[in-house]
Amino acid sequence: MIRKVAPVSDPATPSGDPRTYGYGVLNLGVSLPVDFVIVGWLMNTPVVGEIVRVLRVTRNSTIMPGIFTTTEVTKIPRSGEFHTANSIYLWSEIAEAPEVLVPKATPRKSGGDLQDDLDAVRGDR
Repeated sequence: MIRKVAPVSDPATPSGDPRTYGYGVLNLGVSLPVDFVIVGWLMNTPVVGEIVRVLRVTRNSTIMPGIFTTTEVTKIPRSGEFHTANSIYLWSEIAEAPEVLVPKATPRKSGGDLQDDLDAVRGDR
């Protein structure tokens, strides 16, 4: 779960008003309203200099599949909190992602190629 709890002190883009913010449409000149809540799976953990991506299931308790992205992370003051160019977010893990969403890496044999991998999967070798 990820929740926008506040704007940063000098946001690049100010927070929108929840009464007039257009969810699911382009809102030029404003960022997400405060208390915006996303539930889904983190595609990457917050790292300074990178954006955070969430495979979204719900937005503000409404089923809304999609991908949510932040602006670049500027600060990680403590575990479960990160700041971006616009916002302060809290996040917590409320369930593990299904394995289908987080595939395990299969090491490639040195010198192998894609055909070798296909042959191995089909049982041709």
